[in-house]
Amino acid sequence: SSSQCCLPSHKFFLELNVLLKLSDSKYYSPAELADILNLDARTVRNLINNGDLHAVKVGSQWRIGEKDFENFIEENKNVDVDEG
Repeated sequence: SSSQCCLPSHKFFLELNVLLKLSDSKYYSPAELADILNLDARTVRNLINNGDLHAVKVGSQWRIGEKDFENFIEENKNVDVDEG
């Protein structure tokens, strides 16, 4: 029916729900973490893709929660990250 023509998609509602949850705590972009860790942003994205750093995808953008970042630092504080 024509009454549904202008309703946002289900995907939009899912992303909105994620964004509302993200607003409860601090989240970082890969570029922000790269600056903090003095790494290349590609290295941070590789850590995400390899499963070494937990992140959530909002639309096409990765976001890393403050707790996930803290856990990553705690688990890797004595590890050298390979920039290659």
